[in-house]
Amino acid sequence: MKHFIIVILTLISSTAFAQLSPFISNNIQDSTWYYDFETADENPEKVQKFIFTYKINNLKKLKDYPNLEVLAIECYIKTIPKVLCELKNLKALSIPWSELTELPDNFNQLKNLEVLILNHNDFKKLPDILTQLPHLKCLHLINLSSLENPKEELERVVCNIPTLEELRYLMFSTDLTEIPEAISKLQNLKYLHIDAIHLQEIPKVLGTLTNLEELYFGTPGLSRGPSIYPEFPKELCTLKKMETLSFRDITIQAFPEEISQLTNLKKLRISIPKDFNTNSLLYLRNIHIESMNIYFESGVKLITFPPEFCEIKTLQSLHIFTYRNISKLPENFGNLVNLEYLSISCDSLRYFPESFCNLTKLNHLEFLSTCNLEQLPECINNFNNLEYLSLGKCNKLRPPIILNKLSKLKYLNISIVSGDKFDYQSYFYWDLLTY
Repeated sequence: MKHFIIVILTLISSTAFAQLSPFISNNIQDSTWYYDFETADENPEKVQKFIFTYKINNLKKLKDYPNLEVLAIECYIKTIPKVLCELKNLKALSIPWSELTELPDNFNQLKNLEVLILNHNDFKKLPDILTQLPHLKCLHLINLSSLENPKEELERVVCNIPTLEELRYLMFSTDLTEIPEAISKLQNLKYLHIDAIHLQEIPKVLGTLTNLEELYFGTPGLSRGPSIYPEFPKELCTLKKMETLSFRDITIQAFPEEISQLTNLKKLRISIPKDFNTNSLLYLRNIHIESMNIYFESGVKLITFPPEFCEIKTLQSLHIFTYRNISKLPENFGNLVNLEYLSISCDSLRYFPESFCNLTKLNHLEFLSTCNLEQLPECINNFNNLEYLSLGKCNKLRPPIILNKLSKLKYLNISIVSGDKFDYQSYFYWDLLTY
């Protein structure tokens, strides 16, 4: 049982650190995770990454591994022993899901530390000693539920770590109603993920972070009504290096014309409210956006997917999430000739336009929710690049459906027709095997 738990922790830790590739060298990323002293002691010089699950008084044993650079502490602790701070080569440290209220006074001895993850701990105030880590580039502070004043702590401590390049600050707190002007001091910041559900406005001060490449508003895993703002701030349109914009907990009613200045924007995730100005989408068509996730809020009364989206002809990946109402794709959907990945979650979808047959570059097509499709376009059989096809919840589909030309198809998921003796799944596999 313990071995199974260790395997799970290894997967979790390795996945978490894999997201930090800009801060961890390739040779460290490719090295083996160690999680027991017996194996590590066979060759101490090779130990570069360790998942610690022992009692905390065994932490001193890690001093036997001179090349240790990445440490994930996956046991429950209330205090950090000072011996941890003697691991002078440590570059990445993760201590989540504990009851830490402070850091030891010698924590600043970790001069080489670049990545620090302190999610789900009990700090009432952020430790001042965080500002004394000269090479700290990546800081994750998520769900510090005991933090007394998230805005004040952001300004007092975090904004005084000028070396930061990545910041995840998700407090889930009603007190975080605005972002302090002091955040402008973080001029090296490239990645910012911040809880936005209670913000009074989209912070214009973020427009001063000239090196910002990825900006995420929202709280993963929580379902809450989004805040609605009239327009995307023009000040953010000056961020020339911006590549990713994601709005999870907030919606905007229009894009300004100036958004066309974000010429490096590649990924956009937006929520569409009921009064959204779809004409403002046309400002996006001259940006080389490659990937979009589009969420339609429950009050949206559109019947057709907005045709303005289909003028963004550089799209390679498109995710559409809606509940009801939208029953068809527009006639110009075929303008998206560069589309390779299409995922649709739409209960009411019944209609594909003829132009859908233009999407010959598609290699991934899936429907994530129950849909009312009764017939697939015959031209899908000519999508020679299609490798993944999932119609798992489109249980109103009727034959004949011919897929015998899809020579590259690797994954197929088809539901059995409800109330019908005909086994769709067997039909499709048979069709593929016999041609």
